[in-house]
Amino acid sequence: MAYMTIMMSVAYALRAVRKALIVPGTSIAEVVAELQHIR
Repeated sequence: MAYMTIMMSVAYALRAVRKALIVPGTSIAEVVAELQHIR
């Protein structure tokens, strides 16, 4: 169960990072917001 949750969180974070790379303006803030949303 924990492994699945970790993999889901990693995939979600990678998607957020990819989205942030497309829009470099709010990259860091968006990634931080997404990561905090996971927790």
